[in-house]
Amino acid sequence: MKQSPPPAKTAPKPVIGLTQKRGAWVAKPTDRRSAAVLGFEQIPVMRDFDDGEWTWGGKTVTYRVDMETTTDGRWWLKPEHEGWRELLREGAPLWVRKAKAASVAEPTGSVGRSIGVFATSSVEIDEDGMSLSLTERLATVK
Repeated sequence: MKQSPPPAKTAPKPVIGLTQKRGAWVAKPTDRRSAAVLGFEQIPVMRDFDDGEWTWGGKTVTYRVDMETTTDGRWWLKPEHEGWRELLREGAPLWVRKAKAASVAEPTGSVGRSIGVFATSSVEIDEDGMSLSLTERLATVK
């Protein structure tokens, strides 16, 4: 009886270097190789606060925030974030970080550890809200 070949192993995702200035919503590759992997000189950054806006699991991860669920107003439309929105709309990879909200114990919160760099799709940004999907992990951040 002929045996089936073992399942194909997926190649490990590249490990890249990124740097993000405090308060900035964009990150830059730390070297040429990382920039080549990303295909962009800067990429947008988003954080997961474990507040239900991210839905993890399955093949596609989704993000959704709207005026009914946010306590921060239309943060996604602030003029100072125009470059960040443009990168998302252009299809730049997205760096997602696990974050901690500010609290009495930690007044400044934390941008947190890296979850990964992902390809996005279905990016929608308008007056009512913002949504997107993560379709593939592209890299791990060192």
